[in-house]
Amino acid sequence: MFLTEWNVPIVTISGNSRKLSDKEKYPTVISMSPSDNFMMAIFVKTTLERFRWTNVFLLCDKGDRVVPFYIAMCAIFKNLLRPADGQFTLYDVSIKSVDSHQADLDLMLEEIASRSRVVIVLTNAVVMRQLMIQAQRRNMTNGEYVYFFMQPFLLLNVFSDFSWRLDKDDDLLALEAFRVVFYMITDTETLAQNIPTNTRDEMVNRMQSYSLCKERTTATVEMFAAYEAVTLLAKVARDIVQKARLNNKQPNFVGTTFVKELSNRTHDLLRESTNFDINACKIPDFLIKQFNSTSKSFENVILFCGKDNTSSFSFNRNLTWPGGHLPETKPRCGFDGSNNECRTNSTATILVSTVLVAAVLLITLLGVLVCFRYKFRFLKFL
Repeated sequence: MFLTEWNVPIVTISGNSRKLSDKEKYPTVISMSPSDNFMMAIFVKTTLERFRWTNVFLLCDKGDRVVPFYIAMCAIFKNLLRPADGQFTLYDVSIKSVDSHQADLDLMLEEIASRSRVVIVLTNAVVMRQLMIQAQRRNMTNGEYVYFFMQPFLLLNVFSDFSWRLDKDDDLLALEAFRVVFYMITDTETLAQNIPTNTRDEMVNRMQSYSLCKERTTATVEMFAAYEAVTLLAKVARDIVQKARLNNKQPNFVGTTFVKELSNRTHDLLRESTNFDINACKIPDFLIKQFNSTSKSFENVILFCGKDNTSSFSFNRNLTWPGGHLPETKPRCGFDGSNNECRTNSTATILVSTVLVAAVLLITLLGVLVCFRYKFRFLKFL
């Protein structure tokens, strides 16, 4: 409150609330958050539309150990995928991961199989991995299903590693099951690749001194966001100085001036660009990764550009899927095999089978009669 009253620029990099877009309440706030929950949900929706998946199963984890991100995403999807025009048929079920055992996951997978082939799973990586292993055991990873899983922040302790290899007996099951997962993350890799090596190394060194960060050889999403924020603020400050000099005025480094300079613009950063909306909130991009059985790792497949809400295959890699093609939104014969098309085919099959059986019986009967006739003639001759 006081920083706003004092007109001091406030930069947030740890999270992004849509409330920050209200510039009447937060006129000096600049959001560099690398994630936006609602926009990630929009990415999922555009992907569903792209592949014509209209029948969706939403699995929401309400366990005590689940981070608020998944709880918020559950509410967003319930609203987003239930529009008035009825574009989607949404089934949603809640679980508590702390109480989830193998039997519970089996029951959940049984319900999924009876309702949908497209599953959005909002839970932590530990439960997701176990769910996929159980799906593998039930033959629900053969290409007829697709499972969406999201982790916006990969290197913080609150988000567990989503890895097939945990040196457990079920590692090979996870290796097979991960092939049908659409793994969604925030795109920070492009920025990371273009940061100078010495700067990146310095980030890693500083990260390793923080107790809240995992022991990794790469910097966290938040550190890249901080680097990006400082770099952009320096560039904006330079622009403010240059404009003031052109007008023979003193530069005004107040919060509202920074917000104005950052709003609704695309700023070049190294060899990449960063987009901001009219409220000085960074517009993030997102990725869908797919598991490569050869490299045994997730690889980028689809890029979602938050600025214009479009997705594209930007990585010279196409989707590969067990069975050769992505699943249909519904099985051809329906979830219980009762579709008219299949019943018609089944009826025709039964009729043909009946005719064939009758023909075989008739031929057999005629053969028996002929045999008896010749046998009778032979006995009469004697």
